[in-house]
Formats: sequence, structure tokens, C-alpha cells
Amino acid sequence: FYYSLQTCLQSLFHKILSMIFNLWSRYKDIGLFTFSSLTKAFGQLVSGLLIIRFIEPKDLGIWHSLNLVTTYALFMQGGVLNGLSRELPFFLGEGKEEKAQDLASTTNAYTNICSILSIIIGVIALCVYWNESYKIRLAIGAVSITTAFTFYNDYLITTFRSKNSFNKMAYVYLTEASLMILSLPLLYFFQYEGLILRALIVSGIALFLLHKVRPLPIKIKFKKDDFFLLLKTGIPIFILAYIVSSTSTFDRIFLLKEGGTELVGYYALAMIVFSTFEIIPGSLSHYIYPRMSYEFGKEKNPFHLWKIGMKVSGIIFLIMLPLAVIAWASLPFFVNNFFPKYAAGITSAQIILFGSIFSSLTIVVNSLWSMKKWKYIIIYQVTISALQILGPFLGMFIFSSPLVGVSIGKVFSLICKGIMSIIISYLALIHPSSMTTHKQ
Repeated sequence: FYYSLQTCLQSLFHKILSMIFNLWSRYKDIGLFTFSSLTKAFGQLVSGLLIIRFIEPKDLGIWHSLNLVTTYALFMQGGVLNGLSRELPFFLGEGKEEKAQDLASTTNAYTNICSILSIIIGVIALCVYWNESYKIRLAIGAVSITTAFTFYNDYLITTFRSKNSFNKMAYVYLTEASLMILSLPLLYFFQYEGLILRALIVSGIALFLLHKVRPLPIKIKFKKDDFFLLLKTGIPIFILAYIVSSTSTFDRIFLLKEGGTELVGYYALAMIVFSTFEIIPGSLSHYIYPRMSYEFGKEKNPFHLWKIGMKVSGIIFLIMLPLAVIAWASLPFFVNNFFPKYAAGITSAQIILFGSIFSSLTIVVNSLWSMKKWKYIIIYQVTISALQILGPFLGMFIFSSPLVGVSIGKVFSLICKGIMSIIISYLALIHPSSMTTHKQ
């Protein structure tokens, strides 16, 4: 009996090992990328908590308020990068590699112009606001530089398309997470100045590393025809995405108007939690979206895109759910004991945690952009934008605490966004009416 039991257990053990090995061999690329994204999220969470430990709420409110400029400055991209994000993997899927490289070269040239313009605008802003406080001037200068970094960073990320290139990006993410931790002493020694210096160092080194491992080390060459092709594809995507991105800042704008930079500073705790959890679905979107466009360029099969999106969305949701529960339970203890100055933001951060896990459900909606389903894209983006304004606005007036009300309103918009992503993707990809359109 014992011999038979031992043999059975050994056989079971070998089968489990074999299954794990096969799964790792099949999914090791996305597994490595997911692990690097989780590590980066952990680094950002630890950094965020220590930032609120050493930085006063009002000072952090100044930095977060001026950082909104980066979101609005991306308007200068004009849809070129959005066009490349869709067309590059699509043309690669069709086997037109030379055309894909020409598009990337033109986008690179345009991105460099945007980066230079952001620095020039920053210098002008410094001259205009020179009579403001030293902390505001310092933040203006830093934001103009980080915005320039963001332009080129977004271009580089768009060019990562193959499994091998994403493996290189994963190692950059791991290095960036290490830099986030290693640079934390700057907060202790220099406080507000250390916060800004650290932002410049981490973003600058991460950008340099991405540049070193870029998959398309091509010459900068601007071609007018390629530029107009990118605009034709990218402008509709960009305008809608820009509206969504801009309206996502309304929660902080409402709080800024209601209680000033100090209230925004308390809300920073919620934003730290939210941005940390957003890293996981956000990073994997960069992995999945080009794969969808590549597959559609190669096979023209909408159902395949649905399967990819739903599978990844489900996996990310299952990863984020226990992490959110742990974070929700531990936040009061850590904040009250280590960051008491931000205790007023605990409830807000816990509320945001609940909504952040629904961000995982938006992965599948990337298929709409791969297929250029403009009708569904417009419905989705316009609805999401309206919810991002209406939710926080109503929450601020319904609840006695503006901080809590805005947080509940934001969570409401996040839940609606996640559910709507699945519904509208189903209607666009596998609903009988859409299948008829595909065949035609």
C-alpha cells in the first residue's frame, strides 16, 4: 500500500512539475512582463508611501497639481503616436516591414519636435511665473523636463512589439523599480527638493535604458506621406483618448477648487494607490494591444481578438483582487502609524482600491482600435468621459465630505468603464450583427 501510494504521489508530483514547465515555456514571455509590472507597481507603492511620510500635504499638492500639465501637454502629439500604435504592428502582421519602419522614423522625428517645444514652453512659463514661490518655480521647471521625457518615452514604448523586445522592456521595468527604491533617501535628506530631483533621476535613467534597448534603432527621417497616414489613423483615436485622459483629471480639479492644494494633497494617497494598481493593466495593455493589431493584420479574425482580450482580462482581475483586499485591510495600520499627516485620506484610498481592480476589464476593449471600429470607439470614449466628470461632480455634492464623495464618484466611473468594456467589445466582435458585417 505504502509503495503504491509513494509511486502515485511521485507520478502526481512529476505531472505537476511537467504542467508547470509547459505553462512556463508557453507563457514565460508574458509571465516575465507581468512579474516586472508587478515589481514596478510594488516599487511605486513603497515610494508613494514614503513620499507622503516625508512630504507635507500642501507641498505634495503643488507637485500633483502642476503635474496635470503633462496630461494636457500630450495634446501636441496630435494623433501621430496613436496612429503608429495601430499601424506599426498591423503592417508588420501584413509583412510590410519597410513601411512599418518608415512610419516609426517619421513618428520619431515628430516626437523630438514635441519634446523640444515642451522645454521651450517650460522656460516661457518660468519667466511668466517668476514671482511665484520657489517651490512652484522648481515644479514648473521639473514638469517641463519630465513632459519632454514622456513624449519620447511614449514613442519608445509604442515601438516594442515582439516577444523579445518585451523581454528587454521587462528588465528595464525591473531596473526602474530598483531605482525607485534606491532613490528614496533623497526624500529623507532633501524633502520637497528631493521629491523633484528623484522624479527627474528615475524618469531620466529609465528613458535612457529604454532608448538603449529600443527595437527599432532607425534614423530620424520625416516623410510627409507617412505623416498624413499616421494623422488619418491617429487623429480620431487621439482626440477621443485625449478627452478621456483630460476628464480623468476632473476629480483633482474639483478638489482643488473646493479645498485648495491641501485637499489635493490628502487625495494624493488615493492617487498613489490607484496609479500603483493601474501599472498592471496599463503595462499589459502595451503588451496585448500590438499583439491584437498584429494578429488582425495577419489573420483578420475578430473572434481571436475577443479570446485574447477576455483571457488576459480575467487573469489580471484574479491577480489584482487579492492584492486589493490586502492593501485595503493594511492601509489604516500603515498610514496611522507611519504617515499620520495623511490619515484624512485613508477612507478615500480604500474606496479607490475597490474601483481599481475593474481597470483589468478594459484590456479587451483594445480590440476596437486594432479593427478601427470607429462607431463603437466613439460610443465608448464619449460615455467614459462623461462618467469621469459626472461621477466625481455628483459625489462631491451628495456626500458631506468632498474627499469621500469624489472618491466614490470616481469608483462608480471605473466600475462602469470595466463593465462597458466587455459589453461593447462583445457587440463589436462576436455579436451576430457584427459577425455579419465582418463577413461582408
